[in-house]
Amino acid sequence: MKPSHLRTATVRYVGQIDEEGAEHMLLLGLHMDDAEHVTWEEGEKECNTFQEGGVTGHLVSIHSAAEQSFVYELFKSLTAAPTTTRNPWFPQLNIGLRVEQGKSLSWSDGSPVDYTNWYSGEPNGWNAYGQISDGTGKNGLWYDNDNAYLRPFMCKIPRPSYELTYN
Repeated sequence: MKPSHLRTATVRYVGQIDEEGAEHMLLLGLHMDDAEHVTWEEGEKECNTFQEGGVTGHLVSIHSAAEQSFVYELFKSLTAAPTTTRNPWFPQLNIGLRVEQGKSLSWSDGSPVDYTNWYSGEPNGWNAYGQISDGTGKNGLWYDNDNAYLRPFMCKIPRPSYELTYN
């Protein structure tokens, strides 16, 4: 069953190979209407609804510059909101990174934090969550913010053994 915030037009079936050779697909829950965006925790819960072979989906984790570029370019290709008329940090995308007290970092999927792409001065909070910004001059750099902000999100889920179709 398709989670309510994943629209047909923005669901992409994309194979991605990680270090272990497992294929993943990325799903993007993207709405240009801010009223339909979700918090980091809500996005993680929606990603968790996807399961395959005992593996649960999570907000996307990023482990290399190539994967960062892939995620950012996919996000950019699906965002049509002009950055010149909005907050200079917009548009933004929730990713699975948590910044915990003492500035320890963790991915929601439990994988190691072996790559980062922070904007200068970030992370600057604690008990916060990671986002990618495509705003003016940000070009896919990461920053941290609290859970109250509503944003689109990207899931990294196990590639199913069957073809997914959504209406």
